[in-house]
Amino acid sequence: MHRSIAGVLGAAVVLIASAFPSPAWAAAPSKRVDGNHFAASGVTIANQGCEDPAIEPNPGPKLVLAKGPGRAPAGSRTVGWDVALSGYGVGPQARVQNPADVTVFRIRVFPEQTNAAGVAVVTYVEPGDAGIWRGTGGVETIRGASWHVVGAGTKSFSWRHYTANGALDQTAGDSSLKYFVDNHGSGDSAYLGFAFGCDGNDFAVDALEVGTLKSSTTYDFEGFATSTKFENDKKTPKKITIIAGKRLPLTAELRKRFEGTGMAGQLKIQSRKLTEKKWGTVARPKVGTNGNYDFKVRPFVSSALKLSYAGTTAYEASSRLLTILVRPYVSGGFADATVTKGHSFTLRGRILPARHAAITLQRWAGTHWVSIKKGSTGNDGRYSIGAVSTKVGRSYWRITVAPGGGNIAGKSPWQKLKTVAPPKTGGGTPPPPPSDPPPPPADDPPPPPPPTH
Repeated sequence: MHRSIAGVLGAAVVLIASAFPSPAWAAAPSKRVDGNHFAASGVTIANQGCEDPAIEPNPGPKLVLAKGPGRAPAGSRTVGWDVALSGYGVGPQARVQNPADVTVFRIRVFPEQTNAAGVAVVTYVEPGDAGIWRGTGGVETIRGASWHVVGAGTKSFSWRHYTANGALDQTAGDSSLKYFVDNHGSGDSAYLGFAFGCDGNDFAVDALEVGTLKSSTTYDFEGFATSTKFENDKKTPKKITIIAGKRLPLTAELRKRFEGTGMAGQLKIQSRKLTEKKWGTVARPKVGTNGNYDFKVRPFVSSALKLSYAGTTAYEASSRLLTILVRPYVSGGFADATVTKGHSFTLRGRILPARHAAITLQRWAGTHWVSIKKGSTGNDGRYSIGAVSTKVGRSYWRITVAPGGGNIAGKSPWQKLKTVAPPKTGGGTPPPPPSDPPPPPADDPPPPPPPTH
């Protein structure tokens, strides 16, 4: 039995971690098998007598998800079983189309003790038959604590037929898979696999490969996949844009990827400025079974957050990045919101975080903004910029700020300016009322109170 047991999933899954050196194996196109969700990947588990496939062991073997042993043939984890009784085998089977054409039929096996004895197994349904044929073929006993390739493409199988009620009602002489299928309806699918543990020894397997020369699939047995996400306003974005000083509520989420449900675990939240490379740790929350941790950040410059889950023997690691782009806080207002035509007006304000920055005064032209004048702020972020008003009526103005200092480009809320005609010095007909442009679109939500630094 395994000497290191980390825990149990349900009643029949044992988790272990072990380390033995072994080579990697080249394989056909891979299909990932998530933990014990075998059926979702087209895999079934054969759990049967090594001589009589109709009987099952009691107590049954325990499924083991392991990191390794050694370097896994596919991915980073493998699947195996703690075997309670000798004379019984257990292992994965995968569906293959055109079983008469099968030429690829192999698996990688690691004996947890000195030996691993098993059988190749086939489940086949003859067209028009309510029962099933089950074939078993012995494979050589594997010796030595390393990964071994076991193949059964040319094996001869003993065949037994069972009714829909599970009763044995006929047998067939030993024959290859191709010969048997060709003489029993040439069905278009079968399940092929291996069952080890016949000697009562524990084992691990990986990279079950079945198919034809034209098309084969390698089944990569892995742990339970997880996902980590940042949630904001019921969305899980990868990028958010805010104004400096705004408190941003976030939820760090840890999920079982297959089910999409929350799970307990240790998370790590890190942050860094986009202009830097070094990460700093914000928090190391331990979440409960709902998988959620609520927190807030208040970045003043564009930053990145990283949420990571280190994983366990059974659950795989995952991580997620969130980019927070920060606009500067820009305030502004007219020194006098009413001006006489031909006179100048002044727009004053400040940007925070304070810095020397290029700014542009813009006027709304009815459908778009037009740049009128360029200027800059002082080192304290304050600015004063103006122009001459040339048209009677209402007009709309704003300041844009060039990116820099860790912030992306920013803008002030637009301001309304009223321009009046100069006083009349004589008689005459008054001019027609001005034709004012429609106001600009609504700005972003009102900015937060200015930062305190």
